[in-house]
Amino acid sequence: MIFLLFLYVFLFLFIASTTFDHIVDNTSLLSGKSIIIGIPLYIIPMFLGILLIVSMLKPLIARPVSKRFSIVLSRKKEQALYAFVDKLCHSIGSKIPSTIEVDCSAHASAGFRGGMIGFLEDELTLIVGLPAAYELTTTEFTNLLAHELGHFTQKLGMRLYYIITSIQKLFHRLIFEEDKIDQKLTVLLITSSGFMRSFVIPIANLSVWLSRKILTAFMVAGNVISSFYIRLMEFDADRNAVRLSGSEAFESSLSKLHLLDIAVKEAFSQLQMRKKSEDTSLPNDFVLFVSSIMKQTSAEDTSKTKEAALKKLMGIPDKNPTDHERIVKVNSLLVKAVPQSDTLASTLFANFKETTKTTSSHLYREVLGLQFGKDSLVPIDKFIAAPESGPAPEITENTTEIDNNFF
Repeated sequence: MIFLLFLYVFLFLFIASTTFDHIVDNTSLLSGKSIIIGIPLYIIPMFLGILLIVSMLKPLIARPVSKRFSIVLSRKKEQALYAFVDKLCHSIGSKIPSTIEVDCSAHASAGFRGGMIGFLEDELTLIVGLPAAYELTTTEFTNLLAHELGHFTQKLGMRLYYIITSIQKLFHRLIFEEDKIDQKLTVLLITSSGFMRSFVIPIANLSVWLSRKILTAFMVAGNVISSFYIRLMEFDADRNAVRLSGSEAFESSLSKLHLLDIAVKEAFSQLQMRKKSEDTSLPNDFVLFVSSIMKQTSAEDTSKTKEAALKKLMGIPDKNPTDHERIVKVNSLLVKAVPQSDTLASTLFANFKETTKTTSSHLYREVLGLQFGKDSLVPIDKFIAAPESGPAPEITENTTEIDNNFF
């Protein structure tokens, strides 16, 4: 995978040097008797070369729009959650995270704290998506965390896995996520006119399209190269998860997480529209907002979503096994039945309401760039426009008891 990054830089330098040599060495095409043929022979390669150079340079210099953020939970304050994770790590033989952080994503992830610094210092951190903690039971939550931490049961394996997935995430961000240049082009397309609008902006958009096609080719190549190892790691992590939570929780958590992912994206979409609206009100609890979107989904839509999750058809070959493959693999294992709990994972937090509201405010300000005052944060039932959706569900007070049946 690292080879692909070097190959990309080498290809960029090769195209840049070849284009420069053509511009300097082939000026003879612009003179002589064959100038009519020479002009296009000189200009077309020069134009294509410059377009390729700009296309490949954009991902190297463009800054991402959205910021990554998470809030570190204090071990002293969140004793039950830390104890739960510590016991889980002992059960699967994984390294214990030095910190647990929370964000507003639909999943959980484990990785080296602070990126490369944590990689060198061997410091692991666990990031928990609060919407997942709110919707999953403790058994399903055990499955989710055991899978993520299961990638870090071997030192060599976890480092190789970290390098591969980090490069894949980089390619994914460069291909699918909007950056500062994309935003400026969008603004210019709306505000510009004349030559700029009819020629310059279309050429720039062509450059962006070309850069993403080139990166897509590298991403596909990377997926092909690393797919065998990644699939083995995913199946191995699933074995760790299902051993603790059982196959029933494994399947139900996959289904819920897929629905949660859709709901979180819809919630982000609705909040992004607030930038263009005169209404500055925001839900005081993003997690409850996501939950309300999930509950508005009809039974038919839910069924279709589950079916799509099992098929998981994608335009780009994925390095990960599909949900259907993972379920089939898990069902082929001889796993003993595990008692299932109906208690929500949010009960592991000392004060889940306070945590979600604090994280929501950080999300609006730091990630979405929304400007708001204290009065702008309103309860969910007042924020949701459709009255038929009903009031948001309440979060009950949390307990700190750990169910020993999971380990």
